[in-house]
Amino acid sequence: MAAGHTAGRAGLCALLLDTVVYAQYRFHVNLFMVSLFLNDKNGEIFDFTTSTWLVVGACVVVALALEAGSPAG
Repeated sequence: MAAGHTAGRAGLCALLLDTVVYAQYRFHVNLFMVSLFLNDKNGEIFDFTTSTWLVVGACVVVALALEAGSPAG
């Protein structure tokens, strides 16, 4: 049952990410965009500021803390 909760939470995180990206850039996250992001070695396609990376890092830490503190069942 815990795997179902984790998958559900991952789905909600993906939906939140897509919502934020769409609100800012007016396109949805899809496989092509993820591939561009993961294969952008020198920042030629995506160029994020340090503050953006800090916000992303803080969101990941908060999400992991909430996941660790929530009951599994």
